[in-house]
Amino acid sequence: MIIDSHVHCRDFRQAKKETVAHALEVARDSGLSAIFDMPNTDPPIVDKESVIARLILAKEACVSEIFYGLYIGLTADPEQIKRAVGLYRISRNHGTKNVVGFKLYAGQSVGNLAVAELQDQSLVYAVLAHEGYDGVTVVHAEKESEFASELWNPSSPLSHCLARPEKAEIASVQDQIILTQTLGYKGKLHIPHISSPAAVTLISEAKKYGFDVSCSVCPHHFSF
Repeated sequence: MIIDSHVHCRDFRQAKKETVAHALEVARDSGLSAIFDMPNTDPPIVDKESVIARLILAKEACVSEIFYGLYIGLTADPEQIKRAVGLYRISRNHGTKNVVGFKLYAGQSVGNLAVAELQDQSLVYAVLAHEGYDGVTVVHAEKESEFASELWNPSSPLSHCLARPEKAEIASVQDQIILTQTLGYKGKLHIPHISSPAAVTLISEAKKYGFDVSCSVCPHHFSF
């Protein structure tokens, strides 16, 4: 089975960028078995209504060869997190397993799902631990206090590296490892699109101590 576990379909208000139907068709034509959709859409995938809306889009696409999975976005609202855990369990135990896990944005990305404050991230893991969640939490790991946003110049794409330096990723990865272990989080921690060798080393060292943590890299990070 070949899975693209980090796909951004932009249906709802940003469908002009990408759609579930088109992504499923591309996955089929590329020989994939499944895609996992990220939740920082507009509006975001954070509740039952938005999950159902995405599953309807996938069903209406009529690309039955490809499994469509999605992540639910996490916020700093304890009740939202508890409801998300409930939806995950319904999907795993009584449904088609389309809800594959959660996504936590520790730094700002597209949309408004960022949970940037360390105390709010602590709350997220504490609630997940209290609810006994043992699935996957994917974390966009960038620490906003390490950003240098004033250096970003849209006319110079390379300035992104200056505005969001390596240390922002390293610091956030370290935060996530510490928080998940100190707060009793029982699930898997996964860091996608990792781009810093030092951050990879942190994860490698954590695994040596038995922590359930993993990472993945984007192909263009090998080249650039």
